[in-house]
Amino acid sequence: MVLAADAQRRGAKTAQARPQGLPHHLFPGNHDEFARGFIGHQFGGIEVVKEAVHTTADGHQLWVIHGDCFGAVVQCAKWLA
Repeated sequence: MVLAADAQRRGAKTAQARPQGLPHHLFPGNHDEFARGFIGHQFGGIEVVKEAVHTTADGHQLWVIHGDCFGAVVQCAKWLA
């Protein structure tokens, strides 16, 4: 896969900005459909995932997902997305 140089720079800056030891995820959606083919792979410390569970400081768990799967366009007319 070849990414534009600008996209590579933004990804690297984002990965460097995160606190050490914290996971960094990319949730592919309707505008980056190609990235779905890379779910389960990791690039420069950024893992491509379909979904994740985040535990907050007070112990609550949140389901994290792109959300495009809930949109009518993606459900009924994917070619429009």
